[in-house]
Formats: sequence, structure tokens, C-alpha cells
Amino acid sequence: MSALHVKNLGYKSGSTSILENINLSLEVGKFYGILGPNGSGKTTLLDCLAGLVPKSHGEIEIFNVPCHTYSRKEFAQQIALVPQNFDISFPYKVQEILEMGRYPFKKRMHGLSAKEYALIDQIKDVFELNFLVDKEVTNLSGGEKQRVAFAKALIQDTPILFLDESTSNMDPYFAHFVLKEVQKRTKNEQKTVLAVFHDMNLASRYCDEIIMLKDGGLLEMGTTKKVLTPINIKRLFGIESIAVHDNDKSYIIPV
Repeated sequence: MSALHVKNLGYKSGSTSILENINLSLEVGKFYGILGPNGSGKTTLLDCLAGLVPKSHGEIEIFNVPCHTYSRKEFAQQIALVPQNFDISFPYKVQEILEMGRYPFKKRMHGLSAKEYALIDQIKDVFELNFLVDKEVTNLSGGEKQRVAFAKALIQDTPILFLDESTSNMDPYFAHFVLKEVQKRTKNEQKTVLAVFHDMNLASRYCDEIIMLKDGGLLEMGTTKKVLTPINIKRLFGIESIAVHDNDKSYIIPV
């Protein structure tokens, strides 16, 4: 079943084409990774799909419904985004930020339900955030802010999740920790995840399929083992490499 269908998507900044003729069909229960050089359009693609920038042309459907027919609230019930840097200037408490994850589902003049608070408590435990709940988010480290951002997105509990280099400010322990948690929920709860990576081997470890973007276009897409080959890495990044295979995964070593 297709969660997100993209047909002939394009985006221009002024007269400059950033994305051109992107065609994707993302299935339920799969973790997709986007790889590409700087300036290839990775973040712009996520921003277009998340409705943060207007596409120049093309069609986007969420569960076979054109995305423009969703209200902002309905859209936020379908897609959550974890940005690269979770920067908030207002000194909200961490607990307040986490509760915001349920706002798209909140009825007017109603508070959160006991079930929603139970979900928040469960995610707080998973992400080891209980000792931070009374702290202001502006006083957290970059890595702590990203953990809060991941937790908020999982509390939002949407069927589709976008990650934009979301582990770049995390130490290796928490980077793997949160990606394992997302991977687990992708399978167990039939989520669809689309994530931008710079680290090829991190993408290989967690993704079912890889999307390669170059010069604003789709270079390759397929299973991790099929796509992450020395030939494709040379085409994408212009570097020589060797591939080490482990079951259905390929790990790339530049040479």
C-alpha cells in the first residue's frame, strides 16, 4: 500500500530549478533513506513533501488523497518532521514541547486525554527525558534538543515521518538509539519513514530502500543492497569505494 505518491514533482527558486521530475511511491512499513551531495535537493524535497515550500509543479498524494485537499490540521495528523536543528527561541518547558505533539489531534476547548498523557509518559521513558521535563528547551544542548524533537514526533504518532539529518547533533549512542526506535516502530506500527542522511553506512544500517538524488533529479532508487554499490557511489559522489556485504546490507568503505 502506498503511503506517499509523488508524480513529476518540481521546485524552482526564481529561475533556478532545484528539483525536476521526481517520481516516488513510498510504501507502508518501510524506512527510506535519501543520499546525495550537498545541493542535490535532499532537504528541498522533504520541505516540498512536508508543505514547507510550495512545489512548482507535480502531484503529491497521501494515502491516495491529493495533499492540497488536507487542512493544516489534517496534514499534521498524517506527517511529522524532525528537522536537522530543533531551534526554538521561546523558553518552553520540555514537557510543554512534548504535549505539543498531540495538538493536531486536540479538540477545541478540550485538554489531552489520559491515553495521550500515557503515550507522552511512555515516550519520555523510552528517550530518557524524565530528568529534563521541567527544563527550558532553550537551555538544552543540541543533542538533548534533538532527542526532544524525536520524542515530540513520535508522540505526534503520524503514519508518515520525515527526518532531515536529524541525528547530526547526536553522539553515536543516541543516534543509533533513536534510529533503532524509529526502525522498530516502522515495522511494528506500519509507519512510513523518509530520512535524509549524509552517512551512507548509517543509512545502510537502518533503511529498507535508498533514494539517490543528484542535481535535483532521481539517480537511483531500490533496496539498500542493490543501490549502495561502488559503481553508484562513484556516480553519486565521484569517489572510489568498496562494498562489504552483511546479509542484506552493504557497507561502503571509501578507498
